This record gives sequence, C-alpha cells and structure tokens, in this order.
Amino acid sequence: MYPSQAKKYLAICNDDLCHRQVGLNGTHIDLKKAVIELKLKRWHMNFEKCAHGGILSLLLDTVMGFCVYPHLIPPERILAIEIKVNYIKPATLAMKKVVSEGRLISRTRRLAIAEGEILSPDGAILCKGLGTYAILKKS
Repeated sequence: MYPSQAKKYLAICNDDLCHRQVGLNGTHIDLKKAVIELKLKRWHMNFEKCAHGGILSLLLDTVMGFCVYPHLIPPERILAIEIKVNYIKPATLAMKKVVSEGRLISRTRRLAIAEGEILSPDGAILCKGLGTYAILKKS
C-alpha cells in the first residue's frame, strides 16, 4: 500500500459525519491493521458512569470495517452482517481516551472477517469484537 492510499483511507474515516459527531479519530490504516481513537466525553457515559456499550460497539465496528476496506477492489463495498462484542472492563471518563485496534482475519470473494479490541490508556483490554462483513458490488 502506498502512503497516499493510507492517507486516503484516514481521510475517509475522519471526514465521515457520523465519526466526527461521535468523536472517532483514525490514526493508522493499512493492509495489516487499523487504529482509531476516541476521546471520551461526558455524553459517551451511561447512567453507570461508564461508556455506553453502543458507543464502544460503534468504535469496534468502525475499526474492524477499516481493516477490510483497504482490501476491497473497486467497485466492491462492505456491509456488516454480524458483530459480536465482549465487554470485559468499563471505559470511564477518567481514562480520557481509548484506542481501538483491528486486524483482518479472512477475506474471500463474498465475506470478510475482522477482529478488534478497545484498549485503555494503560493497555488493558476493555472490549473484544469479531465482525463478519458482506462484500458487495456497488451498483
């Protein structure tokens, strides 16, 4: 992958309106892995004062999707079929930021499998995810 392609994928990730609204920031995307950060805000927290599971699930879906994205051949696109998330430890506002990392496990003509995790600032695993993505032709 050329550096310009990596920049292109980061721009796609970081220019996405949903990602910007939530606060996701892609920092690394290549053929081997993707890394996306989230600076935790008060509005990410639920009534238990930890990050809402839906926010963490969104982060995992995004990082796993961007592991698949560089492996697509135009006009292919992806669509999540299934995402499994295991919540291990809470993400709290005191952490200030969490980092998600994802890797492509398998890519066939019709399906891609990726895995991801969300890490605390000290490297503890907060969540693990496994995603299955359909590979579709753009019409």
